[in-house]
Amino acid sequence: ENESKGVLTYGSTIYLSFIESNKQEYFAYSEGLTRNHVELKSSQALEKESLHVGGLFMVYPAFYNQEYEKGKEKFEKIREGFDELEFSKRENRSLIPKLVKNINEEIRTNYDLFEKIKGTPVKYGSSVQLLHVS
Repeated sequence: ENESKGVLTYGSTIYLSFIESNKQEYFAYSEGLTRNHVELKSSQALEKESLHVGGLFMVYPAFYNQEYEKGKEKFEKIREGFDELEFSKRENRSLIPKLVKNINEEIRTNYDLFEKIKGTPVKYGSSVQLLHVS
C-alpha cells in the first residue's frame, strides 16, 4: 500500500465532487444495482438523506470487456430472431456455454490485472474505471 498522502492508487475508495461557480458542492452519486446511471447530489442532500455510501467509488484499471460485448451482441441476435428449430442445432446449443466460458476468462484476467496493480499510483493519462461500492 502506498503510504504517501494524497496519492490516488488503484483500489482507492473515493468521492467525486464538483463545485459550481456559486460555491455549491455536488457529489457523484449512484444507487448502484437499482439504477445504473450516475447523478450529482448536493452535499446537503447527501447529509440530509444519509446517502454518503451512494457516493463511494473504487478506482480500477480499465477492464477488458470484448468477450462480454460479443456475448451480449450474440445473445441479442438470438433473442431477436429466436427460432426453436434453429436453436436446436448442436452449434447453437453449445454457443451459450462457450460465451459464458469466454466471459469468465475475461473476468479472471481483469481480476488478476487488478490484484497485480492494486495499491500502485494512478499515473496521469491512465484510463481508469470506477466501480460503485454501495
